Order: sequence, then structure tokens, then C-alpha cells
Amino acid sequence: TAWFRKEEPEDTKTGFGPSRKTFEEDRIMSKKTGGIDSSFGDFLKDEGIYEETTATAIKRVLAWQLQEAMATRQMGKNQMAKEMQTSRSQLDRILDPDNDRIQLDTVIKAARVLGREVRIELV
Repeated sequence: TAWFRKEEPEDTKTGFGPSRKTFEEDRIMSKKTGGIDSSFGDFLKDEGIYEETTATAIKRVLAWQLQEAMATRQMGKNQMAKEMQTSRSQLDRILDPDNDRIQLDTVIKAARVLGREVRIELV
């Protein structure tokens, strides 16, 4: 946890582990690059998986939000599918966090049934 608090780890005080200079260099580099987020994004881009990873993350959050909204409204999958005028298997695909191949109109329909809306923005 010392790394997350940006404090010097205990083992550097005793002479074990990374040197004070290395720790300071890492701290300076983190400030210059914007922290772990930017370096992780750069890593994903370098690996050629940034878009795929981003799409999967968005879909997982969306599936989680839909499931939470269903739980809040105490709505089961059968009732949700019926109100969406779709099949239970189609709803299962929407709620599957690993399936990032769903249509936007289907997501909008699911949100509307739950009294929610979908917002998309380019940043």
C-alpha cells in the first residue's frame, strides 16, 4: 500500500528493495505522464488492444448498470424481456458482460423500460 500512498516503502529505509533514487524517479515520471492511467492506456495501445479493451470495459459497466436498475425496480429477466418486447435469450446477451456486440437501439430500449436514458459522448 505504500506505493499507492506515494510514500517511500519501508524496505528502502533498511537498504533493501529499490533505491531512494529509483523511487523518486518513478514518482517524477508518474507526474510527467499523468499517472498510471495514461501509461496503462499507452500500454494497451502499444499492444494493439486499446479499442477492444475499452469496448469490453464499457459493455461490462453497462451490463452491471442494467442489472442494478433491474434489481432496484425488482424486475426479473422474464418481465424485462416481455416489456422490451424481446426474447429472454436476447436479454441475456445484453446482460452478458463479455458480449460487446449489441445494438445501440436495444440498449436504449432496455434503458427506457427501466426508466433510464443512455448518454453517449465523444471526448
